This record gives sequence, structure tokens and C-alpha cells, in this order.
Amino acid sequence: MQVAIVKYNAGNIFSVVNALRRLGIEPLLTDSAEALQQADRVLFPGQGEARGAMEYLKARRLDEVIRSLPARARHLRRPTTALPPLRRRLRRLHRNL
Repeated sequence: MQVAIVKYNAGNIFSVVNALRRLGIEPLLTDSAEALQQADRVLFPGQGEARGAMEYLKARRLDEVIRSLPARARHLRRPTTALPPLRRRLRRLHRNL
């Protein structure tokens, strides 16, 4: 199962990448519309600075791609700094792979 993480040049994406790796999942960090559409699961981690992130996504038309993904592939969350909830969610995701 392919897990893709939306690359949008904001936030601390690499903490999510590393958390997934610790769970035995090798995610694909990408800003490719094709890769996001082909992934089984797509994670869009919370960002720190929304304006810059949205400009990056819109310039690549990824905002449209994310909205068009089937619900089963989307795992969208509001930004959070609380790692325990993220770890619990990652464990649940890993169990469902």
C-alpha cells in the first residue's frame, strides 16, 4: 500500500515522514498530482503558515487534486502540535493498511 504525504513547503513534514518510518511505513513525499492520485492513502499534515502553503499548492494545482481524491484516500487534519494524538492516528492508519 502506497502512503503519500503532500509536499507543500511549509510545516514540519519530516516529523511525519519519520513517524511513519518508525511504524515501518515508507511514505512518498511528493508534490506530483499523478503520484497523489495513484496513492492508496494521502496525508496532508498541518502547516505552520497557511498562505505560503496554499500558494505552493495552487501553483501546482494540487488544491484541486486534493479535493478530487476519493474519501478513502484522504487523511486531512487540522494543524496540531500534540504528538500523542498524531502517534495514535498513525498507529490506527498502520493497522488499517
